[in-house]
Amino acid sequence: MVTQIALFLENKPGRIEAVTKLLSEAHINLRGITVSGQGDYGVMKILPDNPQKAFTVLENRHLNLSKVPVLVALIQDRPGSLHKMLELLSLHKINIEECYGIALEQNKNALIVLEVDNYKQAETLLLQNGITLLTDKEVHTL
Repeated sequence: MVTQIALFLENKPGRIEAVTKLLSEAHINLRGITVSGQGDYGVMKILPDNPQKAFTVLENRHLNLSKVPVLVALIQDRPGSLHKMLELLSLHKINIEECYGIALEQNKNALIVLEVDNYKQAETLLLQNGITLLTDKEVHTL
């Protein structure tokens, strides 16, 4: 399991920057980030290199946050790789609540971050089908 931190923020200029400033001052590096706004509020999700320290720093500022378990899959960076993985989850009725990714090296590997409704089943299924899942430590040392 990999720990992602989700923050509920007002959708106003400077809110995201305020979070990244706190993390930067605490010498916390981000391995992944996604931000989604809806009206007056939004959700910022981060994969920090030190999740416990990041959570404590942000919690001490009384931010509305939570720890969210995610799967981080290492797939090949080529057409169809993502589809194949998502199709496997779909065929087994595993709902994807959120998905984002990044290519690590063109035409080599990509990381896909998944929030799913059945974490344990998805983890077992992906591993049984040869998909590499990274640990917290592996993600944080990228």
